[in-house]
Amino acid sequence: MLEVTRFQDARSFLAAGGGTLYHNEVVNSLILGVVERLVDKPNFYGADTPYLGLVTDYDKPLLAATITPPFGLLLAPLVEDVEMALALVLHNLQKHTVPYPDVHALAPTAERFAQMWAAETGGSYSLEMRQRVYELRRVIPPEGVSGSFRQAVEQDAPLIGTWLRSFELDCFGITSHSLEEYQQAALRRIQHGDWFLWEADDRWVVSMCMRVRPTTHGCSVSGVYTPPEYRGKGYASACVAALSQRLLDEGYEFTSLFTDLANPTSNSIYMKVGYVPRADFAKIKLVE
Repeated sequence: MLEVTRFQDARSFLAAGGGTLYHNEVVNSLILGVVERLVDKPNFYGADTPYLGLVTDYDKPLLAATITPPFGLLLAPLVEDVEMALALVLHNLQKHTVPYPDVHALAPTAERFAQMWAAETGGSYSLEMRQRVYELRRVIPPEGVSGSFRQAVEQDAPLIGTWLRSFELDCFGITSHSLEEYQQAALRRIQHGDWFLWEADDRWVVSMCMRVRPTTHGCSVSGVYTPPEYRGKGYASACVAALSQRLLDEGYEFTSLFTDLANPTSNSIYMKVGYVPRADFAKIKLVE
């Protein structure tokens, strides 16, 4: 019997659906990484109660769905045909009046959910970003890049926060937080040991990247940014390669990352240091 279950905690969600999600760990690394963080740190993404849903058919997982407010809906299809499962999740979300500004999933799944949502609510939707998830198991170090790699410290928070704001401006043309909020977010991540920097030979910071969403066998890389005045010198490639190698050295079997398909430069950079494309995703904005 097809049914949707909403779980009260991340551990219960993973006990029911984690095994199936881990069968395709790279493609499901986003939703797995988010939920794994919630196991030990239930308030990691904010104080609001997350939505953790799983559609099953006689205990066989078909579709996983999560929301960590104020972020959007993440969907992970676990079988080929999830049409009925998507409808069930949509109705369950309406029943529980859970807000979500967008949907992020494998491209066909995200697009189909947005169509169903618009038909049900009378709202509209628009593509926010097409993405690709990549996997790396062996680093190809870039050659001839000057400088060195280091972990960020608390004194780096103002710079990283400023760059986070610039990163969002570059990607979306707007910023969603104040500079102080970006700097506080940077500080929290630094205290978790997540931010890393590339310094030029004069010890001037020129690029950054972050480790995010560790799972059982892998860990993701995100937040890659180099200010315009330092681009074209290989700093981002060196920073990403160094962090990826560090994660492999720590015992992870692979690293992964998401790219914006509208940015061919970044996609090329990642492939040159060893990242291999695995699947295409879409993030779609939902407008009431």
